[in-house]
Amino acid sequence: MSTHRTPTTTPSEETPLSSGRDGRSQNSPRLHSSNQKEYQALSFHQNSSESLPTTVADATTTAEDSSSRQQKRRGRILLFVVSFLYGTLNVSLRLVYAMDDPPSASALSTVRGWLAVICFIPFVMQKNSGASSGTESTQQHGLIANSTRQQRPLWMVSFELALLNFGAQALLNVSLLFIASARAAFLTETSVVMTPLISAIAGHSVRWTVWLACLAAMMGLVILSDNDDGLGNFSFGDFLVLGGALSWSLYLFRLSQCGAYNEVDMQALKTVFLACLYTLWFLISQWQSSVLLWTGYATLAAWLLLFYSALGPGAVADVIQQKAQASIAAPEANVILAMEPLFTSILGFVLLSEALTLTEVFGGGFLIAAAILATR
Repeated sequence: MSTHRTPTTTPSEETPLSSGRDGRSQNSPRLHSSNQKEYQALSFHQNSSESLPTTVADATTTAEDSSSRQQKRRGRILLFVVSFLYGTLNVSLRLVYAMDDPPSASALSTVRGWLAVICFIPFVMQKNSGASSGTESTQQHGLIANSTRQQRPLWMVSFELALLNFGAQALLNVSLLFIASARAAFLTETSVVMTPLISAIAGHSVRWTVWLACLAAMMGLVILSDNDDGLGNFSFGDFLVLGGALSWSLYLFRLSQCGAYNEVDMQALKTVFLACLYTLWFLISQWQSSVLLWTGYATLAAWLLLFYSALGPGAVADVIQQKAQASIAAPEANVILAMEPLFTSILGFVLLSEALTLTEVFGGGFLIAAAILATR
């Protein structure tokens, strides 16, 4: 049986204190003085403890702001590098086509596709080594694995992206047989306007600046297609580039909905599917042709240019862009990447002696303005 003890108090602990006639404690002068000292000490301690975190917080905020500015500055520089790398793609492919016995579009795409697969091997190995050492996130999965949170398997999404990327790159590669690299680069910029249009059709809200960008892009296309024979001679190569731009816009739209998938896994698997599609295109073309589609396959310079196009504007540009956009907002990144045609024009003039006509300068200027307006 448990017993309950009644608490006892010492005379000094009795409450209330014995009081006189006026109801005030007889010990109140001494107790008030003691409490006042304790209150002053407590107030000093609180003020000191409050001022110190405030100072530390201000210093921390200043350091974070400085670090953020440095990251944004570095991100902008990286995006300019990416824009330059993208600008070298058309020029490098045009250099291959300018050689003796150049490859057909299907042969070039197939070789470049498998070279891109080789370029992705180090990225996959680095990711796997990170996963084995425990530094990889537990949410990331293997090449064929499917997360329970994902509605579609990774291979299915990667194959869809490969089809869209195949349409974009294949049409561009074929177009370079008919038009200059600078003109192709300017026309490719219409994808920046097509992407928000696709979003509007899908039910997403579109700003008024985007519609203004569409008008500017249409004016640019009219100027580019205007020549001595009139608008009707808008070339076959131009239509191919516009078709590739549409396919690329669809690719970007679908890619924005694939955030739950690991980037390295999805891009690596997509690149394999893309190389297989290029190979199928090449085999069908070769079966229909009576001659070899690349009689100059022994040209070392062509292989070096194709390897560069797969490594620089391909794998390396993708990795750098992902790193840069971690600190740069997408609208600003798109504006910087819209400088690609300018780099293409400069390199085309230096390496290929492709001088821009006045109509291409004005038409390309409208397309660049449209790209900037679409991202405001």
